[in-house]
Amino acid sequence: MKNDFSVTQVILMLCLLNVYASLSAQTLRISEYSIGSASALVDEEQDISGWVELINTDSRKLNLGKYSLSDTAVLDTQWRFPRLFLSPGERILVHLSGKNRRKKDATLHADFKLNSSEQLSLYYGRRTIQSIPPNDFNHCQSYATLDSANMDFLPFVIGSPGQPNNLGLLGADVIEFNHNSGRYSEAIQILPTCSSVDLHLRYSLDGTDPTIESPLIQSALVLDSTMLSLSASDTLNISANERPFFRPKHTRRIAILGVALFDQAGNQKSETAFKSYVLEDQPSPMPILSLIGSWDDLFSDKKGILNPGDLRDSLPAGNCDKRGRAWERLVQFDMMEVGQNTQSLKMGLRAHGGSSRKSQQKGLRLYARKSYGNPNVQLKLFSINSSLQRLALKPVSRSYSHLGIEDHLSCFMAFDLGLESPKHLFSEVYINGIYQGVYSIHQRIDEKWLKSEFGVQKPILVSGWNGQTKLGVDSGFIALINFVTDHDLSDSLHYAKVAKQIDVSNFIDYQIFEQFIANRDWPKGNVKCWRNDDAESKWRWIFFDGDAGLRFLNYNPFLHAMGVSQCPWCRTGGTSSILLEKLWENTGFRSQFMARAKFLATHHFTYAKTEKWLDIVWNQLKTTLNRQINRYNNTTTTQAQEQLNVIKSFLKTQPERYKKLLSESNSDFPLSPETDQTKSE
Repeated sequence: MKNDFSVTQVILMLCLLNVYASLSAQTLRISEYSIGSASALVDEEQDISGWVELINTDSRKLNLGKYSLSDTAVLDTQWRFPRLFLSPGERILVHLSGKNRRKKDATLHADFKLNSSEQLSLYYGRRTIQSIPPNDFNHCQSYATLDSANMDFLPFVIGSPGQPNNLGLLGADVIEFNHNSGRYSEAIQILPTCSSVDLHLRYSLDGTDPTIESPLIQSALVLDSTMLSLSASDTLNISANERPFFRPKHTRRIAILGVALFDQAGNQKSETAFKSYVLEDQPSPMPILSLIGSWDDLFSDKKGILNPGDLRDSLPAGNCDKRGRAWERLVQFDMMEVGQNTQSLKMGLRAHGGSSRKSQQKGLRLYARKSYGNPNVQLKLFSINSSLQRLALKPVSRSYSHLGIEDHLSCFMAFDLGLESPKHLFSEVYINGIYQGVYSIHQRIDEKWLKSEFGVQKPILVSGWNGQTKLGVDSGFIALINFVTDHDLSDSLHYAKVAKQIDVSNFIDYQIFEQFIANRDWPKGNVKCWRNDDAESKWRWIFFDGDAGLRFLNYNPFLHAMGVSQCPWCRTGGTSSILLEKLWENTGFRSQFMARAKFLATHHFTYAKTEKWLDIVWNQLKTTLNRQINRYNNTTTTQAQEQLNVIKSFLKTQPERYKKLLSESNSDFPLSPETDQTKSE
């Protein structure tokens, strides 16, 4: 009997220990997680990833050594925590990066990445403690619980990794406005409201989130000069060290109204709702783009993407030189066309370009993403409705004329010719209500653009003449250039092999157009070509970046394209001219090229045609010229008119001049009598 009692005691003790272990295990809980949206964390290598936050809900220290995480139901694939202790109420973060790092005194990285179609599970030994089903991150940054007692996960619009989960929830009381973002010809009364009597509204006018110190909304706000943006970003020197900075006496502003809900204790209970309002007596024919983002994200020394900041002395453009998703910032995008047609959505903002990163008027880039709530943005470019995922914003001050005419007009001419070229749209841009000047908004050239614009299924995009691709895949382009270099293309068999790999008609039109506009920043730079990833697809060339064209009459653009240096800084030579040089060995190619060049110069690039396009561009720009000059002081109205005349003179004289230079450069192969060249053969 005594032995039986001992066995019973042991069994009872084991059961109690098991219950205790089970209860103890459940004191570690997942409290918040993200798959890598706008609230993604940046790790030691400046890579971004999703993350999971766990909290010790017990009153005692907790040893994490027996806990693990997984994105599958397969037990053998669990990622185990190192043996470390978590104090009561303490939170711990794990990057869901796939890097598999478990050192106790370093940042933790799981060995898997999480996506929106996978579950996230927490284990104690081989027992499941918590399992979270897949969630849709279209309209939030993270999923989190409000407290340890209620473990329901709710979508948060503001991720709070490592912090208490008490910020605004998507789906909380909705703030309603009687007037949406837009352009107004007279003063309006703006009255934000909410349905809850337990919450009140506070507002800001500088693009920042309201605080408990911000004024209450107790009556309608009148859209007048008192509502114009209070942001001080125009006083901040954001130029790189060697670039000039001009501080205007008066900066043009629009109204940015930020409204948030607060409870009686002063806690913010909603995401800030922002609206952009423009009061204009004489509407500009240009659209107005308002971008709204946090001061820290855009202008702070530590992480501001528009401020050289902490990296001012280590990189040419400081912070603005940093690239990649880790240096993308969430902004609100309000595109306001003439009238009340306004589009508002969340987008990612980055610095863009080369030298424009250093300048006061920065180059910008915008990304539409599913994780921001909108995978596409709808814009009318070259008067054509377009669905876009990525946009580049080029400041007009960075062109030779400081007007942006050259690139905008040349891209339109290329588009009209049938070349692949990004479509453009002029727009005035404001950031947090402060006027940034006129920008040319255009499609960003990448694989996504090729897919959406031309229906290409598996595009391979090459930059330059060395076959460089984004993913480092073997495009076959280098092999093509090597074959061309090593073989005599006057041989019809060799030429035929090349003609099977490139779209000869497209290459001829591309070369003629670059030569005709006398683009000095080519062919060594600004070269992209593409093909679909299949055996039948041929390489085609894309025209872009015509800033250095439509003005230079003092050199021979054909010889420039053939690698003969025409000026001290012209970008030519090396492999940049090898394809044209070698194709020129073939008499059939030369005949086709010369006939097409004569046809285009005689019938397509006539001044009667190009003058109309130039007038359209100039009529858009001249209405905003004074605002651009007052903001940056980089030109005058007299100089702007002189630059316009330079471009006019070029367009008038270049058709006959180009034909003459082409004939002189090929005296042994003159321009042939005109034939039907509506399309190059």
